[in-house]
Amino acid sequence: MTQLEQDYEYCMTLVRQSDSDRFVTGLLAPEKYQSAVFALYALRCELAKTQSVVTEPLLGKIRLQWWRDALEKLYQGDVTEQPILSALAVAVRDYKLELSAFERLIVAYEADLEEDIFQTTSDMLVFVQEKEAALFALEAQLFLEGQAQDISWEMAEKAGRIWGAISAMRGFPKGVHAERFIVPLDLAEKHHLELEKKLVPLQSARLEAVFQEIGTILTDEYQECKQLYATMSAPEKQAYRLLPLAAKYLQIMKKKEYDVFSEKVQMTYPFRAIILWAKYKLRRL
Repeated sequence: MTQLEQDYEYCMTLVRQSDSDRFVTGLLAPEKYQSAVFALYALRCELAKTQSVVTEPLLGKIRLQWWRDALEKLYQGDVTEQPILSALAVAVRDYKLELSAFERLIVAYEADLEEDIFQTTSDMLVFVQEKEAALFALEAQLFLEGQAQDISWEMAEKAGRIWGAISAMRGFPKGVHAERFIVPLDLAEKHHLELEKKLVPLQSARLEAVFQEIGTILTDEYQECKQLYATMSAPEKQAYRLLPLAAKYLQIMKKKEYDVFSEKVQMTYPFRAIILWAKYKLRRL
C-alpha cells in the first residue's frame, strides 16, 4: 500500500468512526471521486471535534488557525505531512477546489467556540448552515471539476441549514451543542421555555413546541431545495446525495412529535443506504 493509499484509508476510517451518515453517502459517490470526497469529509470531522478536545475557546482558535495555515500552505505547494492534508492536496490539484470555501468552513467552526445564546431563530439557522454549506459547496466544486463559478451557493446554504439544524436537534440530548445552545431566545420566550440547561429536559412539551417550529421551517426549506435541485446539472446534483436522509429524519421527528429524546429519533435510520442509493440513481431528493 502506497503512502497516499494509507492517507485515503485514514480519511475513510475517521469518517466511518465520526460521521456514519456521511460515510454511507461517500460510498455512493462515483469511484473516481471517492478519495477526494472522503478527504473533504475527514477535514470536516477533524474541524468538528475542536470544541470537544479543547478546554477553552482560545485553544480551539489556535487549533483551527493551524488548519487554516496548513491549507494556505497547501495552495502554495507546501503540503504539511498529515494524512488529511496529503489527500486534500490531490483533490485540490485535480478538481480546482477554492481556498475561500475552506476558509468559510474554518470560520464556521470558530463560531462554534462561542457560548452566546442565539437571539433569534434566524441567527441559529445561519450558525448551523455555515458549518455544512461550505462542505456541500466544496463537494459540488469537486463534481464540476474546476467549474466552481457554476455552483449554486443558494442550494449549498439551504442544504446546510437543513442538515445542520436536523443534526443539532438530533444531537441535542447528547450535549453535542452544549456550549453553543441550539435553542434560540425568541422561540424559548414564545413557548415559555426556561433556558437553564439542566432544566430544559424537564420541560419536554415546551421543548417539543420549539423544535416543531424549527421543523416546519426546515420542511418548507426542503421544498425550496427540491425546486433548485431540479434546475441543476447532473454533476452538481451528486453533491446532495445526503439530503434524502434529512427528509427521512424530519419525517421521523414529526411522527414522534419532535421528542428528540425518543429512541426512534436517536437511532440511525436502518434503511438509509437503500433510500440514498435509490434517490441517487433516480437523481431525486
